[in-house]
Amino acid sequence: RTPNRNRNRNPNPNPPRPTRLVDGKCVGLSPFFQERVASFIAWTRSQIYEEPETVFGHDRIMTVALQRTMEFGLKPGAAVLDVGCGHGQAMDRMSAVGLKPEGLTLDAADHAALTAKGYDMHMNDMHGILQLGPERWDGVWARHVLEHSAFPLFVLRETYDALKETGILYMEVPKPGTWAKHEWNENHYSVLGDVMWYDLLHRAGFVDVDFWEFDVTPAPEQKQRMGIPEDFHDGYYAFLARKNSSAPKPTYKSAMKVVSLPFEGAPEGT
Repeated sequence: RTPNRNRNRNPNPNPPRPTRLVDGKCVGLSPFFQERVASFIAWTRSQIYEEPETVFGHDRIMTVALQRTMEFGLKPGAAVLDVGCGHGQAMDRMSAVGLKPEGLTLDAADHAALTAKGYDMHMNDMHGILQLGPERWDGVWARHVLEHSAFPLFVLRETYDALKETGILYMEVPKPGTWAKHEWNENHYSVLGDVMWYDLLHRAGFVDVDFWEFDVTPAPEQKQRMGIPEDFHDGYYAFLARKNSSAPKPTYKSAMKVVSLPFEGAPEGT
């Protein structure tokens, strides 16, 4: 039977979360299993690599993404957690518009540098977001981090619980199937399609999911100037979602947009 992809998978925006408990304990979560999961996450952490400060127009993307997040309802004074904050470029932008960002990172150098700049920093990764406290954040900024998790639905559910009742999530991930082959990047485990991400957000409990695609393919003359192959094409999926809302859930197609941005991969003359 062909599934109806337009059906409302989550008619209740706050569905009860099922558990399988025996004597108050979750079946199958033996100490051995928990140790193996912890070992697996440690193994994935061993493959983390440092990103350069700017790559292929990401400055422009961050500017557009933050503007849309503010238009979506994030207000000045809001407490925002930047998950996988890197060198703090997004946090600097947030501070400039009156938000109160804090950073989450596993990189000791970034942690020290951003602490020295006056930011509140947390040494952890996305899987441990709830250790910072439930319903703590007005917003969570998860830009190019979910693809680094082998458990993206778990991370989304933890993020949902970490947000305040009126909280907002911004999530951005690489598009699969492009020339850039994001699937092959070391430490990329979840380079999923747009429909799958859209559905995972709803399964995690989020509502009012808005979606668009950043097309970062250079123009032909830019490809020639930069020595990029003619068939190069790339893009990223961006999602905004609320923890709670009384508004009806839009369909996937009505939420879909494409935003083509001028390419900023290299200065003139290179």
